[in-house]
Amino acid sequence: MSGRENVVLCASRAVVATVLLFSGPGAVAAEPQGELAHLLEAVVQVHAEIPTDARTAAYLGTQRDGAGVVIDDAGLVVTIGYLITEAMGAEVTTESGRVSRADVVGFDIASGLGLLRAAEPLAVKPMPIGTATVLAEKTPVMGDLLVLGRPSAPPRPWLGVNLRELDGKLVVGRVASDGPSDKAGVRHGDQVTAIDGARVHELADFYRTLWRRGDAGVTVRLGVTRHGEEREIEVETIDRYRYLKLNTTY
Repeated sequence: MSGRENVVLCASRAVVATVLLFSGPGAVAAEPQGELAHLLEAVVQVHAEIPTDARTAAYLGTQRDGAGVVIDDAGLVVTIGYLITEAMGAEVTTESGRVSRADVVGFDIASGLGLLRAAEPLAVKPMPIGTATVLAEKTPVMGDLLVLGRPSAPPRPWLGVNLRELDGKLVVGRVASDGPSDKAGVRHGDQVTAIDGARVHELADFYRTLWRRGDAGVTVRLGVTRHGEEREIEVETIDRYRYLKLNTTY
């Protein structure tokens, strides 16, 4: 399987999870077989083209394909956020082959969900949306995305690095070009050992510690080992939305 096919497969799986999330408990399972097939017409293909100078172009590509789910009669589509990150627009294709241009409404980095609005009604039965009454506060983001294009809650601090656990160590993989860590001097292959003096050993522990430091904009001191030498690097975190090259509507 090629890397591109693997990305599409992962996106499709995520869309299935989205369908289950947005449908009411047992709603899909309770539908008669014919009606279920009709509901699944709400699943559409999504194609987005990303500018070559986009921040994510180098590692997510400039041609992105995946899937989405139509959730209202006016062509609102829930999709996977990475498909439309830094896209200025997209195309959606229904099961019948109908193609429509779609505008990016917004996306939520934390949940990984994005919203598109087709330029015209898609003539498919929307997937029913379930109730949000059982969700904890701040976990529905639909209203924020429709109005603001992004969550209204204060953004979490972003360092601009991808870490991986390797032999019980946290090792820096990709460093976002011109991002906070890149500017501060963090480099690929560095081992991160602490945040503000607090030792960290696992990814979950690292991010919990980082997020406890406050909202985006807070400065943290990363304990780093490079070629056996320990050092401390001060990084001023930012709001990741401000780093990406986004449409001004979000």
